[in-house]
Amino acid sequence: MSHKHFSQELSLFPVDVHRLNNFCGHLDANLRHIEQRLHVEIANRSNHFRVSGDEAAVLEACAVITKLYELTEREEIDAEQVHLSLQTSSIDQLMHPQAAENKTPVIGIKTKRGVIKGRGQNQQDYLHKILNHDINFGAFV
Repeated sequence: MSHKHFSQELSLFPVDVHRLNNFCGHLDANLRHIEQRLHVEIANRSNHFRVSGDEAAVLEACAVITKLYELTEREEIDAEQVHLSLQTSSIDQLMHPQAAENKTPVIGIKTKRGVIKGRGQNQQDYLHKILNHDINFGAFV
């Protein structure tokens, strides 16, 4: 991961005040969540956004922003949706490259209703253990 300061501008269309409010969240909480998780700075005025930070993090943040804004057309965005979008992005490999090298391969368990895949690394590790060990215990924390 390089430490060069990089900046990218992004405009979201169509310009819709309700969608922008939905996307940004109350007091820009959704934007602050992205900033905190990706270690970037996001400045916005209306539908124009400027994302600054490490180049790889900025590019990932722009991809997450675009994806979330597209979702505002059909659903309400909340902190959980922002978190899930960050989880499904390549954020973990970006922020912790050494962990990405030790990462277990993506595992899917086939069921009658489809394939179950872990969203994050912990879920992937748990699925890997289910497939390789007879007894497993899981806890909600």
